[in-house]
Amino acid sequence: MKKIILGVLGLVAVAVPVGLYFTGNLPFLAPAAEEGVALDEHGEPIVDTPAHYLTLDPPFIVNFVHRGSLRYLQLSLDLMYHDETVISQIQQQMPEVRNDLILLFSSQDFDSLSSLEGKEKLRADVLLAVNNAIDIDPANPGPAEGGEVYITNFVMQ
Repeated sequence: MKKIILGVLGLVAVAVPVGLYFTGNLPFLAPAAEEGVALDEHGEPIVDTPAHYLTLDPPFIVNFVHRGSLRYLQLSLDLMYHDETVISQIQQQMPEVRNDLILLFSSQDFDSLSSLEGKEKLRADVLLAVNNAIDIDPANPGPAEGGEVYITNFVMQ
């Protein structure tokens, strides 16, 4: 009988800490969070959803005037969002998206696009233009949060 009682006590002594560990109630035993991992309002790590990409085809070709000369810009872009419904919205609004982007590209300054900073600003402007075309409020992006623009081809002459 004594062996049974000791066995049950030993099992409880092992099972309780293990149970608390897996439920997260023993933070000193829980695995350490990786640095740079975003946490939600409950302190839980935010699990990234898969990225969804959309290639804007055909490439954009626009002209603009620089110091009295006609210049050309050709751009190929890919958009990335974590919400597939945003990709669907963009596809439905594609004529408006392309129109807004063509107007944006044709209003660019040749000198600013020649620098890395100018290209990074252009990427941010493209994201803003796409989000505006599909009526996403920049102050409250919702599912568009985490959107990104990738320039996959850039030719200026």
